[in-house]
Amino acid sequence: MAHVFGHNADADSAWIGFLTLTDLSPSTRRRLLRAGWHPGIDLDPAEWGEAVIAQLRRVESGLVDIRWQPPNWCESPVTLLTLADAAYPPQLAACIDAPPALFVMGSTDVLSLPAVAVVGTRAPSAVGVQQAGLLAAELAGTGLAVVSGLARGIDAEAHRAALTKGASIAVMATGIDQVYPRSHRSLAQTLVQGGAVISEFPPGFEASRWHFPRRNRTISGLSLATVVVEAGRPSGSLLTATAAAEQGRDVYAFPWSVSHRGGEGCLYLLADGALLARSAQDIIAGLDSSVAGQLSLLAGHRVAANSSSEACPAHPIPIEQLPPEAQTLATWLGDSELTFDELLALTGEPVTALRTLLAREEIAGRVYVTAQGYRRHT
Repeated sequence: MAHVFGHNADADSAWIGFLTLTDLSPSTRRRLLRAGWHPGIDLDPAEWGEAVIAQLRRVESGLVDIRWQPPNWCESPVTLLTLADAAYPPQLAACIDAPPALFVMGSTDVLSLPAVAVVGTRAPSAVGVQQAGLLAAELAGTGLAVVSGLARGIDAEAHRAALTKGASIAVMATGIDQVYPRSHRSLAQTLVQGGAVISEFPPGFEASRWHFPRRNRTISGLSLATVVVEAGRPSGSLLTATAAAEQGRDVYAFPWSVSHRGGEGCLYLLADGALLARSAQDIIAGLDSSVAGQLSLLAGHRVAANSSSEACPAHPIPIEQLPPEAQTLATWLGDSELTFDELLALTGEPVTALRTLLAREEIAGRVYVTAQGYRRHT
């Protein structure tokens, strides 16, 4: 079960301590979390070794004196998702170097949407800004979440444009308690309301040159594909593209004139085998057929569903006329509101199968998301 900060001070401190212990490597943290570790659990010293057990005891006994401090830039709750949580992003979990845990502000459900990363230079041309906005808005309008890095320039425009049509996810290179650059606090607050802001770095971690490559790998890891709109050479955007290729994800680049130095990185990517992007349709056409099918269904329903999530369809379909899987889900939900974890425990369905079913029923307008979980239109 995901941990929400602010309800149990001891557990808050134990989690922060676990994620900041320098004696635990990222790989050890991943192994522990995948094995189900959480504050209070007993582990077998024969399996994990006395050194690891001793470090965990230090954390749980409060000897690692790190206290949770809520972010002062937004009052939204902060949720910790670990690799053991069903809501941990499935695309990212498939990466061999996935962050052991993510601090999340906003919707955790958004993290399970099929996503595309849109990245680029911090000093874009006017045309680059325009292209990033058009691309992000069109992608978000089809139901894809648009992922970027909250940086100035292309990243910020991608976030803003995506939020006008759908959801966007910002990946931070700092702890969740601070926003970098500070001028993007307002944008980050808007992202919390229309998507999610996430970080793999514990609170107190400031922007560092060593954090950005890790942030970039999380951006690409969350995404089915990464699109570089405009980038010089060298640039952080090219590092994100490299990470995407290493993770087995598609890389797209917009074409630029050979005389446009700000777009030289895109030409380099295309020469190195990246796919050509001229519009969102080029990216959507390259997605897995099952994802593309979901998006085509979503296009006709998202605007109406988002305009009033509490409103019921004018003519709801009787349960007996629904497809078999939809009938089963309707029976599970009844008149109640259930979280994803509650549905998972109730149904025994595999995580991916349940996510797919819920997404399909939400697209069809038969299920909607509330602050408490999932509810059926009746």
